[in-house]
Amino acid sequence: MPAALLRVESVRSGSRLLAYLGAAQEGTILRGARAVLVYEVSLPTLLAELRPEQVSVDLDLANAGGNIDVGVRLLRSPLWLGAPATELDALAVWEKGISPTATAGSISRFSGAPVAALIRSQYCRFRLLVQLSQKQFVTNAQDAERANRWRLNRLNVTVDGALPPTDETRKL
Repeated sequence: MPAALLRVESVRSGSRLLAYLGAAQEGTILRGARAVLVYEVSLPTLLAELRPEQVSVDLDLANAGGNIDVGVRLLRSPLWLGAPATELDALAVWEKGISPTATAGSISRFSGAPVAALIRSQYCRFRLLVQLSQKQFVTNAQDAERANRWRLNRLNVTVDGALPPTDETRKL
């Protein structure tokens, strides 16, 4: 399923700050040691029965200072989980996420049994977690301005999978 058919929405205020009226902001500074951005990826309801085989995340993040590591994970999206209330909650959620099976450049690929159970048909969505962490912790505000300024250039999510045979689909 191409990225154009998927809707990616921010769940937490930290990830919501990255886009305003659909345009990426000029840049953000990572002040703490780590931050987790949480996004909700929604599939069209027509594809609610999709059985995912592979999810690819193309994340291009610019960091001129070179002091930021980026990690990507996926997580099932139960509606009762909600948004993590604090950074500690977000970091705990990060630990529960599915790690990529392969990474090449800016593209992270997820496959296998955990991905097959990623999407519940009643929700048609899953969570995308992006963790930003400082390679070397910078406490000086001026140094952080230079070394930890980053910008999200591109975020595309694609899902490859198959629909079940017609006799197995839900009757509406």
